[in-house]
Amino acid sequence: MRKLNYKRIILSLLAAFLLCLPVVSFAAEITLTTTVPSDFTMNVDIQGKGTVIVDGNAYNTDTALTIERLKETKIDITPFAGYKLKSLHYNGKNVLSKLSSGTLVLPPLEQDSVLKVVFTPDFAGWLPDHGGNGSSFRLNLDIEGKGVVTVNGKAYSRDTVISIAKNAKPSIKITPFSGYEIAALYYNGENILSRLDNGILVLPYIKNNSVLEVVFAPCSVYGIPKTGDNPTASLCLVSTLMLLAIDTLSLKKKHN
Repeated sequence: MRKLNYKRIILSLLAAFLLCLPVVSFAAEITLTTTVPSDFTMNVDIQGKGTVIVDGNAYNTDTALTIERLKETKIDITPFAGYKLKSLHYNGKNVLSKLSSGTLVLPPLEQDSVLKVVFTPDFAGWLPDHGGNGSSFRLNLDIEGKGVVTVNGKAYSRDTVISIAKNAKPSIKITPFSGYEIAALYYNGENILSRLDNGILVLPYIKNNSVLEVVFAPCSVYGIPKTGDNPTASLCLVSTLMLLAIDTLSLKKKHN
């Protein structure tokens, strides 16, 4: 008869016992700390003609403001004469209904935010120019950037209001300054850039007060905007063009 190996049996039983024991793990305590910012950035995106007043400071162009955390923000919104507030969005949400007597009160900021304000011409509130019989209308030239708008032989380079005879069909020449181009062209809110023919625009017969919006913007060279009078940006542009020329010469040498 074969002898039993007691040592092997005991070791097997001991191993089985250990496998049945619950596993106990010890986790070290970890303390996480975070720094809560004391303020946030609110980007104010202003389109059209109007003023946005935040905490007593007025703005009519895009700006970035530093707003204290947990502070309620009061904003007054006022369109320029002949304009009205078209839309108002806060972090992508329409908040126009929350405007009360031209004032919007935002809750305390909890993150960086964006306020988008859009003003648009208010044609309903305009009346014909004086003359007793409504013989003429106003054409509001809204000119942005560097260029000249010539109407019936008279040149304008800044916002102005001119008188146009009723049922007239004015010829308008639009000329950008050197280094600029016509980026946008709107007549009473309608995009009419495609109607421009060699810089000449013929408007339909004038039957109401109207707005012609012309936007001049720097031309682009190899996708890089022209820099105007900014010496640093000009140096950057020249350097970029030189690198392009060097790369072109290198490619030619390789092929030769």
